[in-house]
Amino acid sequence: MVTINPIAILIVLALVCSTQAEFSLKATSVDTRKQTSLKLLSTEVIESGKTLYSYVCTAGENMIRPIGCYATSSNDWPTDQNLELTASCDTCSQGKSIQYVETLFVVSTPNVACSITSRSMRSPYVEIKVNVRGTAALNYTSLFYTN
Repeated sequence: MVTINPIAILIVLALVCSTQAEFSLKATSVDTRKQTSLKLLSTEVIESGKTLYSYVCTAGENMIRPIGCYATSSNDWPTDQNLELTASCDTCSQGKSIQYVETLFVVSTPNVACSITSRSMRSPYVEIKVNVRGTAALNYTSLFYTN
């Protein structure tokens, strides 16, 4: 008498009927003038029970330099939001280039990212973006240091 193992039949059927997933991978060289660093500075539990996360996103060389531009704001919402903060600095009229960017921000989620999205460090114009998923608060200060 031949016994048939139903689990073995299911595995064989799955292998016969399955399709390999497709993928694409593109590798590009790193542009060090567009690299950012994201660091968690602290966490704090507030009265409402929510946790606030303090981050700093930086790009460029951290040296003592004059501030060419800055932006700051404090925002709160009654429900969680997905946010994209864009801060930029244009020093073309001053004849200076941006050497270092520092964005300090506080949010109520650890789901964050930052990147240089336009031009690069050591140019007269730089744009930095901070993406936040699911926060009810955003307090930030962006500082753009020039030569």
